[in-house]
Amino acid sequence: MFLDIDNSTALKNVNALETDILDSNQKKVDMVEDISIHKKTEEHNNRFFTLSQEMLCTVGFDGYFKKLNGAWEITLGFSIEELLAKPYLEFVHPDDHQKTLLEAEKLSAGHNTITFENRYLCKNSEVRCILWSIVTVTEEQLFYCSARDITDRKKIEQDLQLRTEQLKCLIDAAPFGIHMMDDEYTVLHVNPYALPAFGNIPNLIGRNFSEVMQILWPKFKADEIVQQFRHTLQTGESLVVSEMIEQRVDREATEFYDWEIHRIPLPNGKQGVVCYFQDISQRIIAQGSIVESENRYRTLFNCMDQGYCVVQIIFDVQHKPVDYRFLEVNPPFEVQSGLVDATGKTILELIPDFNPELIATYGQVALTGEPFRFEHEVKELNRWFDIYAFKIKNAENNKVAILFSNITERKLEQEALRQSEERFRILFELGPVAMYTVDAAGTIQEFNRNAVNLWGREPLRGDPGEAYCCTYKIYLPNSSQMPHAQNAVADVLEGRVSAAIDVEAVLERLDGSRVNVVANVVPLLNENGDIIGAMNCMMDVTYRRNIEETLISNIVELQIAKLVAEKANLAKSEFLSNMSHELRTPLNSILGFAQLLESSKAPLNDSQSSSVKQIVKAGWYLLELINEILDLAQIESGKQAILLEAISIGDVMHDCAAMIEPMAIKYQISITFNPLADDIFLYADKVRLKQIMTNLLSNAIKYNKQGGTVIVDYTLSQHVMRISVNDTGSGLSTEHLAQLFQPFNRLGRQANLEEGTGIGLIVCKRLIELMHGKIGVQSTVDVGSKFWIELNLMTEESGLMTVMPDLNAEQQDFNVSFL
Repeated sequence: MFLDIDNSTALKNVNALETDILDSNQKKVDMVEDISIHKKTEEHNNRFFTLSQEMLCTVGFDGYFKKLNGAWEITLGFSIEELLAKPYLEFVHPDDHQKTLLEAEKLSAGHNTITFENRYLCKNSEVRCILWSIVTVTEEQLFYCSARDITDRKKIEQDLQLRTEQLKCLIDAAPFGIHMMDDEYTVLHVNPYALPAFGNIPNLIGRNFSEVMQILWPKFKADEIVQQFRHTLQTGESLVVSEMIEQRVDREATEFYDWEIHRIPLPNGKQGVVCYFQDISQRIIAQGSIVESENRYRTLFNCMDQGYCVVQIIFDVQHKPVDYRFLEVNPPFEVQSGLVDATGKTILELIPDFNPELIATYGQVALTGEPFRFEHEVKELNRWFDIYAFKIKNAENNKVAILFSNITERKLEQEALRQSEERFRILFELGPVAMYTVDAAGTIQEFNRNAVNLWGREPLRGDPGEAYCCTYKIYLPNSSQMPHAQNAVADVLEGRVSAAIDVEAVLERLDGSRVNVVANVVPLLNENGDIIGAMNCMMDVTYRRNIEETLISNIVELQIAKLVAEKANLAKSEFLSNMSHELRTPLNSILGFAQLLESSKAPLNDSQSSSVKQIVKAGWYLLELINEILDLAQIESGKQAILLEAISIGDVMHDCAAMIEPMAIKYQISITFNPLADDIFLYADKVRLKQIMTNLLSNAIKYNKQGGTVIVDYTLSQHVMRISVNDTGSGLSTEHLAQLFQPFNRLGRQANLEEGTGIGLIVCKRLIELMHGKIGVQSTVDVGSKFWIELNLMTEESGLMTVMPDLNAEQQDFNVSFL
């Protein structure tokens, strides 16, 4: 029994232990599930916190952000780390610090807030308006905050408020009556202009519109007006009443109004009606006198200089203006417009392709009744007009009166002035010198880019501190500093001089660099001749001054070098002249004995005969060379005299033809001298002209092709004759053309069988220049060459003259290369 009891107890204990173990395991499972659920909830909250477009954060009572989502970075531009690193108050706009601190104190006391606004500073210096909703958790010492950027909304609200205020100002300031009612026919607003028309009705705003009309007008008229307003409110159709004449009930007087009503949307989304009206009593009364004065006005229209006409607008079935007919015109109409017999005709009958734009404009005047003044170009008439068009009141047949003037001349003048100003502005900006203008006080107004380059910086336009651009130091050429009030611009503005011309000065820039300038200042005058400003044109002459100083420093050396060169040149010419004379004597003896041997009665064998011919040939070539050198030396030394007189070009050409004919026959060249219509006299040296022409002709023959041609022709131009020698030779390349007129240069023909010294052309050039003429050449390879000379024609002022050559710079250069 004892054992049974113990066993039973043990079994119970085992069962109890199993139950405890099962309970413990279930608690663990429940705990794991709670932890999992908590983690999921936390992850969900974190995801919501991170991805929310709202600006979410927690803020500690210590004044620091504790946690922020990414929306803060997007809104303020600061990183999360930057926002967490400093007290949040440092990001608040300084003007909102106090109210933010007061709100924080209230929240710290356990209060929550739904709508609190303050301004935060952005990283890019912008200011954003933030709307807060905040819950305080005191035990955590934290504020849980949801914020929204309402900057754009605030701006829209401010703009709307501004526009509403502007609209109210416009309505209240309108020079006509305005009153509005809502969809329940309650008066909403009456502007100051309209109040007198409503009399002294008490509590006008908010009263029933029908009741108000009954106070003002007889019942039938009041009902009619209310019905018209009701129709517009219901249908949206506007109504225009050009003239209403009625006896008022409250005043017992007849009054005159024109008015129009329109349906408008109201801020509450419903519809209302607005009425615009004017009291036209004075106008109606004045119309009575218009009839009496019609004849006087008609006389005035007929006598005035402006064109005047009355037209009737013609509309198509869609009520679109398509033409107009002239009903009446005054006498100046034809002169001003250029249209003849216009009365009774339409504009398209007179001008079929007339611009429809002007027809549309007159149609708009007829439809709206609004007068319109404008300028218009009628290209079909080549005229500009200043036009004033207005509808004739009480005319139900769409009549429009047109008053106009021909302003074509004024427009042309304006266009010419505009183009002139545009050209001046372009010239001013792109001018080759620095230019700027100042007003009467010396303040800079305009300047071009060269002025900026000269000054080294762009001045502040209109700044009194930049007067005369005198932030720079100014020095006179003698290096003494010039006071600002005494500069050239100040002299002109003060009237001390009428203009400052070629004033030299030195400007010292702000960086210390200096520029030499020459200034020219002229005054700018108004139509009364008063000085209203000045213009200064400055030229930078620094480079020129440096060059001048360099030239001055070297002038003595150059003069010495020139004297030495001239002496050397004269010595060379003397040497050549003496040598030529010395060489002629033995050479003549050689030629003489060679010719005696050649004509000796004693027969010479073939070898001897060939040698003698070579001696004669070489002797003549050497003599020709010596003669040309002598001619050139005499020209260069100034000893060659030229006798300028009237010579017959026909005689010269006849002599040249005779001299050159044997050579042409020898080379089988056809030579043609074109005839002259009349004998012409040139101002030249006859002997030297023959020498020049013979040289040119012999070259044209020697360097021609076999069976080729040479043609001599003439061209007259003003007081000059050109004589041209054209050949059919091989021509000259561009390289050879550049080497012409150089002594001893045969252009690569030294190996050619043709004889030549290479100095004939340079002699020709020097001689033609002594006769005040020119020489030149055009040539094409494989086609031929044209050598030409130009000489002055004989005039009454010309006479006999002996010319001695000058040693100019070009000749000196030649002499140096020749030596």
